[in-house]
Amino acid sequence: MSGVQFKRKIDADPILRKKSIPFLFFSTVANQETVDEAYEELTVQGYFKKRSDYKGMLEDVRIIMAYWKCCKHPNAL
Repeated sequence: MSGVQFKRKIDADPILRKKSIPFLFFSTVANQETVDEAYEELTVQGYFKKRSDYKGMLEDVRIIMAYWKCCKHPNAL
């Protein structure tokens, strides 16, 4: 199952849809069409292109995790 398919399954479930599950793509593909689809149709909270080196990828994951630890959302208030 692709990330797009997975996000559509979450959105189709009324209980999961209300959970404010932070959803982002961490992908090897980042073109205008896929990024537009992710934000406009799937309403994701982030789209990141994987770096080719492990150290860079790890740094990106740390930044993403730090953001979500500080972010306020309906289930955390």
